[in-house]
Amino acid sequence: MNSVKRRFSGLEFSAIADIQPERDAAGYIVEDTFQLGPEVRHNNYSAGPFCRFRVAQSITSAGVYALTVADRLMYIGECENLAKRYSSTGYGRISPRNCHSDGQSTNCKINALILRHTKAGEPITLWFHQTTEYKSIEATLIQELSPPWNGRLQRVPPQLVPPRPREKTVSARGLKSVKIEPSTNERKPSAIASSFRDALGHLLDQAHTRGENRVRVQAGDLHRIVGGYPGSSHRMPVCCGEMRRAMISGDRQVQAPPKGTGASLTIEYRLPRE
Repeated sequence: MNSVKRRFSGLEFSAIADIQPERDAAGYIVEDTFQLGPEVRHNNYSAGPFCRFRVAQSITSAGVYALTVADRLMYIGECENLAKRYSSTGYGRISPRNCHSDGQSTNCKINALILRHTKAGEPITLWFHQTTEYKSIEATLIQELSPPWNGRLQRVPPQLVPPRPREKTVSARGLKSVKIEPSTNERKPSAIASSFRDALGHLLDQAHTRGENRVRVQAGDLHRIVGGYPGSSHRMPVCCGEMRRAMISGDRQVQAPPKGTGASLTIEYRLPRE
């Protein structure tokens, strides 16, 4: 199949395979879901369900790959070994450990989306561009093409969200966490701030998909999700600053620490954010 070519932002990609999830003897797609213990912190995509698949081509080269759904570009990624990335230890099969907050959230997300679109009858094709400059090329393509699966968790359409009391408020403690790279002294301030913005965005997206109108986020909880707190290398001032910068009309500060920044800072955000 790799004789079929296609260009994305001027780069030529070869078609590797149409992804076909495994089916049982009756022709139904085999689906996996996992019951994780109450002590386990889940990642943002742990709910599943997940499928199992194999990509027949054994290409072990490094490069950039693309996923299309019914000819629409949906995802751009990079790898050192394409066969490994799409094997049973990569996207091809999800294990319970992948679903932990420090597991493989991207594997969970891509696998679940492949299952969702396959069940909807939409063909999914894997494309590949071999290159040793895979990291820089991936970043450029994502910036130029904005593939939807490279973004945040997709929101559930409003008509699919179960009704909730209009003014119900929930705490961020009740939401699933998402693993963001932990803060370290070597990281640039802009990257640290971006981690807090991304984690906060995930919490707000999750509350929205649950049908909530408001959600309270405490700085201590948000910093624990990002990492580095409690600890001597914490970035609590940055965390609090990003929480306040995210406020829009209708949001309110519920609790503030005496010095302005601290783990007790709590802000109630209204939903949706548009």
